[in-house]
Amino acid sequence: MSVPGRRIWIAGAAAIVSLLALPGGARISIFAALLVASTALIYAGLFAFLRFGNWGIRMRAAGQNPLLAAQRGINLHAIYALAWGLSTLTGSIAGMLIALDSGLTNTMVIIGLKAFPAALVGGLDSLLGALVGSLIIAAAEVLSIQYIDPLLSDVVPFLVLIAMLVVRPWGLFGTREELDRV
Repeated sequence: MSVPGRRIWIAGAAAIVSLLALPGGARISIFAALLVASTALIYAGLFAFLRFGNWGIRMRAAGQNPLLAAQRGINLHAIYALAWGLSTLTGSIAGMLIALDSGLTNTMVIIGLKAFPAALVGGLDSLLGALVGSLIIAAAEVLSIQYIDPLLSDVVPFLVLIAMLVVRPWGLFGTREELDRV
């Protein structure tokens, strides 16, 4: 359901932003909804590639046991290059989408710093864990803005990370053997 737009000022010019009504009285812009949808689509594509594709199976094999994967004929250099390429691709797409939504400022480095606790809370060896970890970090941050103090919102992800490291150092979906290997 679309809500009548509101007028905003961008670089001295007026622009009309149409809003979508969500349950509970919340509203988000159409662009924010497209950002969430495109992120979900990219995440689903990456999951399908890593779970069902031949290269994804090779990447998982190389991650679990590189020596055995190399003995079975998997080119580890190609796997490592693909891993770096995928991380660069997804990171650049995320950066472009965030920059389109909020513009480029010098405070955007905080967004990158918040990705670190999200990955560790979810578990370093789980793609689903990274998603769940980011949702936990986001929920904690929003709750701290709503109920505690908005100035603490940049600290809360690291407090959640410290609590997780005390309770379960390998993350929610991580495995203990990955922690021992590191």
